[in-house]
Amino acid sequence: MKIVRDFQHDSNDKLTVFTGPIYGDLDRHINLTDQDTARIPSGFFKVICFRTKHETDEDRLGVLVFAIFQDAKVLRDKKGNATVKTDRRYQVTISELQNWTGINFGRQLYDRNPLFHHDISARNKQFNVPIIPERIPVGHDGDIIRENDEIRSDIEKLSRRKITINSAMINPKGNEKTGEWISLYNRGNRRISLRNWKLVDGHG
Repeated sequence: MKIVRDFQHDSNDKLTVFTGPIYGDLDRHINLTDQDTARIPSGFFKVICFRTKHETDEDRLGVLVFAIFQDAKVLRDKKGNATVKTDRRYQVTISELQNWTGINFGRQLYDRNPLFHHDISARNKQFNVPIIPERIPVGHDGDIIRENDEIRSDIEKLSRRKITINSAMINPKGNEKTGEWISLYNRGNRRISLRNWKLVDGHG
C-alpha cells in the first residue's frame, strides 16, 4: 500500500504517516532457513494525517485510515520465493484499527476520523451508511471518505448482493476476444437483466 504525490487534499504538501502490521489469526510463517522463520502479518495499516484546506483551526486536521489484508493463501512457497498476494484495500475507522493493533492513537485523531464506528440508526440512514463500523473498499481516489458529512455511495454487504462473480478466465493464451470469460451467479430467485452492466478494473 503506497501514497502517491497526487494527493490533493492537504494545504501545505506535508503528510504524517503511521504504518505497521496487523497481526491476527491468519498470520503465516515463512521459512528463511531450515532453522529460522519469520511471521507474516494478517495485514498492514496506514494512518495518514494532514493539514486540510479548511479555514477554521479545529477542522484543519485530516485523518484517513486504511488497512489491507493478506490473501488467505499468501504463501505458496515455504522457502519464501512466492509473491505475496493481497486482497482489497479498505478505509476503516481508527477505533477498529485500535482494536486490531492495541495502539492508542489518541482522542484528537479519533475525533477527526470521518468514518463512523458507533451504530446510530438515524445518522446511518441520513448518510447512507451500510455497515457499522464502516469499512469502505477503496478502488480509486473517489472512493475515499474525507469528511464525516459526506453521503456514502451505494455500498452493499457481499451477503446482500444478488449477483456475484463465481469464476473468471482472465488473460488466457490466445485470442482474448474469445478466450476471456466471466461467470456470474444469481443468488436470488428472480431473473435479473444485465443490460448496461460493465466490468471495470481497479483503475476504473
